Amino acid sequence: MQNRSTTQFVLTAPQIYETKNVLYHDGDVVHVASNEGYTVKQNGKGEIRARTNAAGQYPFGCTSLNDTSKPFRGTLTLTRAAR
Repeated sequence: MQNRSTTQFVLTAPQIYETKNVLYHDGDVVHVASNEGYTVKQNGKGEIRARTNAAGQYPFGCTSLNDTSKPFRGTLTLTRAAR
């Protein structure tokens, strides 16, 4: 992932970014204390590898540290692999 802004942001994905599911992270990303996301430094670039969760819908969000009152929220939908 790459942050091209001059502001840090927090990318959250409960269940996906829990410590037990993250295999690897490197670069300008820091695990947050809530155990649900990563802070991406301003103008930063990093990589996060996580275990694939079961099929279903998972919430995620992105919040600027300069304006925490207006987070972007979405739903990540995982489906079973095609056979």
